[in-house]
Amino acid sequence: MRSTRLCFAAISLAVLAACSSPSTNGPGSDAAELPVTSEPVPVEKTVDLVDAGGSVLGQVTFRQSVTDTGTEIEVQASGLSQGLHPIALYDVADCTGSDEDFPAVGNELTDVTLAGVSVEANGLGETTAQVGPDLEEFLDDDGTALVIAPAEDAPDAGPTGSARACAAVGA
Repeated sequence: MRSTRLCFAAISLAVLAACSSPSTNGPGSDAAELPVTSEPVPVEKTVDLVDAGGSVLGQVTFRQSVTDTGTEIEVQASGLSQGLHPIALYDVADCTGSDEDFPAVGNELTDVTLAGVSVEANGLGETTAQVGPDLEEFLDDDGTALVIAPAEDAPDAGPTGSARACAAVGA
């Protein structure tokens, strides 16, 4: 009987102690709410590839690498002129165009080198590249623009599609 009373007393004390401590979740909580400092960085971001007139010519996907640091950039284009088009990244995500150019893209990111995209006679081309900066760096306040320049080896027959294209990510 004595052990039953001790057991009952111990359980009663535990229940009373639990009831008397302040709640940490729910109404009347004394716990301070933690501020949200920033939104999580997405794992990937896909944006339209456009010409200077705003026509969509494909898509560009910026994807955080899952096996390494850095970002995978995948370009899928249609409607470009045939040939090997150089690709460069710029420090402002603004693909506002004028006269086949994109003057608002800012300065070229010279520390990131991309191979060009080879476009076939049907206007289709695709390429994928792995670059050093993490996706978060491309999505900074100003964002990043990927610009496809005119083909270096355009055939003599002349361009059959757009010579340039731009994709703005972030901002």
